[in-house]
Amino acid sequence: MLDFYIESDFRLGRLLQCPVGEHMNGFAGWLHSAGYQRRPAQLALRAAAHLGHWALARAIPTGRLDEQLDAFVRHLPACACPHDFQGRADYHAAGARRFVEYLQTIGVLLRACAEPEPVPTLVTGFCDWMREHRGVAESTLANYVPLVADFLATLGEDTSTYEAGAVRAFIFARANQHGRRRAKSIVNAVRMFLRFLAAYGHCSAELIAAVPRIAHWKLSALPRYISALFRFLWVGHQPRAIPTAKKPVVVAPQAFWARSGASAAQCGQRGDEWGQAGDNSWHRSR
Repeated sequence: MLDFYIESDFRLGRLLQCPVGEHMNGFAGWLHSAGYQRRPAQLALRAAAHLGHWALARAIPTGRLDEQLDAFVRHLPACACPHDFQGRADYHAAGARRFVEYLQTIGVLLRACAEPEPVPTLVTGFCDWMREHRGVAESTLANYVPLVADFLATLGEDTSTYEAGAVRAFIFARANQHGRRRAKSIVNAVRMFLRFLAAYGHCSAELIAAVPRIAHWKLSALPRYISALFRFLWVGHQPRAIPTAKKPVVVAPQAFWARSGASAAQCGQRGDEWGQAGDNSWHRSR
């Protein structure tokens, strides 16, 4: 697979002869399966060779490359390596990280096992309640749990002290940092968490009403623009009064021109032209 990205026999030999050359062909196949195009893959391969030469010069075995990755990144701004793969560009750091990730995938390097963060008891109970009484999917819970945990960390685990102002302040602060979709997720997560708390008497049920709604108006019932044919037909007609129970209401043509995207001057000009055509009733009807 290496020859898919490297056509030159000379450069191909250089890569295979580097200190990590035994992994280059597999790394190229891994990049190909990940959808890497030719140029990005070539840069990643070059960065992997750079990392191998740097580690060899410092007697760092391949099995410890993950431990020394940060040191390699710090070396890049002042890189003066004598080999062909030296460089200071950002792609060296990115490619080295991809290479370490590949070595972890094939088992050459062990993945660091991070200690799982403890989940608050209320969050665990909330997840069980959502599964049992709401039947939500795990993907929905995966979206809600970080938001609920953030809510608890901000307002505290003493739910009896929650106030409407604090709930709304949290939602507004988080929603302003994200787009509309994420803001709606924050609102839904907080609302459902407060319902869970209210169901077990941890807070007042009236607190649920403090959760605001994310404004989202649509003008789907109104046309986005008026076609040229429609405007042509309206130009040829005079304004007509619409009879009502109290007083006739005249439809001013400027309204239609304004919706068509015409400027204010154009709307006024069209209205004057229609008024000069012989019917000024729409002026007198104000």
